[in-house]
Amino acid sequence: MAFIFCLSSLPEIPGPKAVTEHSHLGHFVMCGVLGILLRRAMPARHPAVSIVSGFFYGLSDEFHQHFVPPRTAGVDDLVMDLLGAACGVVLLSRIRRQD
Repeated sequence: MAFIFCLSSLPEIPGPKAVTEHSHLGHFVMCGVLGILLRRAMPARHPAVSIVSGFFYGLSDEFHQHFVPPRTAGVDDLVMDLLGAACGVVLLSRIRRQD
């Protein structure tokens, strides 16, 4: 979460053009990793708790970005945050079932 917050504080995100030009991909990947980490941190809880936690962190991240020029907050980014977190949680859950 601290890493995402630091990236959100930057006016421009450093990295490969494929990620920086398509911020939706960045949101999806970062929140996917966050979803995996949240699921690992809360294994005894229902997976939906990790997904909802990722969504609310994405919501707070969008609020934060609203105050960082020239960054903007967007519902489309929030949707990608939610989808990324959900995919991360589902991916980890499926991997654990195969073990």
